[in-house]
Amino acid sequence: ISKGLQQITLSGKSAVILRTSGKFSEWPLKFSGSAEVIGAEAKIHALANPIKAINGDVTFDENSLSISKVEAQYNDLSYTLKANITNFSSPKVYSVLSSQDLLLEVQLRTQDDYTRFDAIEGIWFNSSLNLAGDIQNYQNPQLKLSGDANINLEDIQKILARLAGQNE
Repeated sequence: ISKGLQQITLSGKSAVILRTSGKFSEWPLKFSGSAEVIGAEAKIHALANPIKAINGDVTFDENSLSISKVEAQYNDLSYTLKANITNFSSPKVYSVLSSQDLLLEVQLRTQDDYTRFDAIEGIWFNSSLNLAGDIQNYQNPQLKLSGDANINLEDIQKILARLAGQNE
């Protein structure tokens, strides 16, 4: 994770509200809060171009995080992300990433060195994907995914161009 974070450069504005409660003698303290991101930009080494105009709201507490809506621009296309993470000791994640040509929904849960993908469902252009499976043993990863894909061959060039940071 730390190597991945080193390959991300962030700029822009944010505002954070943090509320805490509890006795200092009884750790951990309870906390909750929210954050707003305004006009941010992210440069990610793996992406050809920066993600721009990042705007959105996040709420959190000691055991959950909720992204009600984050909007951004990548390669002059608008994207929206919504997500919920619950139970940090054994996280469950639900997220949806969408744009004019993409809808990707992921449901997963993790515990120790195990991640279960309950659903990875997506539609990109006229192609669709539906997968489920797991990853075990992060030191020597074993990936097991199964499902189906309906790939329109004309979409492959469009998808590769988007991944390379180009609009068709």
